[in-house]
Amino acid sequence: MNTEPKKSRLAHVPSILGGTAALVAALTTLYVNLRSEPRTETTSTVSAPLGQAPMAVPPAAPSNASTKPQPTLLRLDRVQVDNDGSVGSTDWTFQVNVGGEPLFSVPMPSLNDKPGKNLVRLTDAEQASAEVQLPAGKNVSLSVNGWKKGGWLPGARAEVSGEGWMASGFNKTVITLKTEKPDGPRFVLYFSVTPAN
Repeated sequence: MNTEPKKSRLAHVPSILGGTAALVAALTTLYVNLRSEPRTETTSTVSAPLGQAPMAVPPAAPSNASTKPQPTLLRLDRVQVDNDGSVGSTDWTFQVNVGGEPLFSVPMPSLNDKPGKNLVRLTDAEQASAEVQLPAGKNVSLSVNGWKKGGWLPGARAEVSGEGWMASGFNKTVITLKTEKPDGPRFVLYFSVTPAN
């Protein structure tokens, strides 16, 4: 008859813990090695509708030898109307802000979301553009707020809103304006960013 005492289940705990620690160390090393590889993705435009999580900051602009701010012309080229907010055409006003400061506003009469009529190209360059001192190698926030005709009053909350970024080295910016409602008004604004003369 075998009189050798039975080993407790707890006797296996040190070897299980040792194996688990080795596995965690191997997975951590794999994660660090994969994470340290260079990334080639760039983000030139990010927009976030009103009431959603803040947008991610794009990568820093290409570095320039000069650290002086660069005079840059920001121009609203065209507006795509996905939903004008009414059955017929609707008058809107858009206010463009750079770095949190108002830059210019553009009245847009008779916007229409019907196919064939829903893309508006701006012809008055002076009204829809302004010069911005763009810091070299830095991103600057670009936001747009919109109100229907009669809704734009001092301190009034915007009916549509969107944000994006400007940076030296990028010549275009696109901002989507939305409301919190999925079936509410929606616009896509296309900006060009060029060196000022």
